[in-house]
Amino acid sequence: MAVKKLEDGRYEVDVRPRGRNGKHIRKKFDRKGDAHAYERSVIAKYQNNDYLSRPADKRRLSEFIELWWDLLGCNLKYSERRLSTLNNNVQRYE
Repeated sequence: MAVKKLEDGRYEVDVRPRGRNGKHIRKKFDRKGDAHAYERSVIAKYQNNDYLSRPADKRRLSEFIELWWDLLGCNLKYSERRLSTLNNNVQRYE
């Protein structure tokens, strides 16, 4: 990611918003401010759409409850009661 000044006085934006393996974008501008603005807009566009490239999570709700229990739930004040309530609700819908 860089804005470089060329020999003819123009500025070149050279960006790879997804890193080394991502798409390579190059564009030339007459003004440095325009080049920096374009670079920022390209980076923002690719960062805001990260969720589109992720695969869907196929885990069941009961697996999330087990994970919650292992990481957080077992340390709560009324943990056993909350766990049994969650398990009862999951059994109803599965």
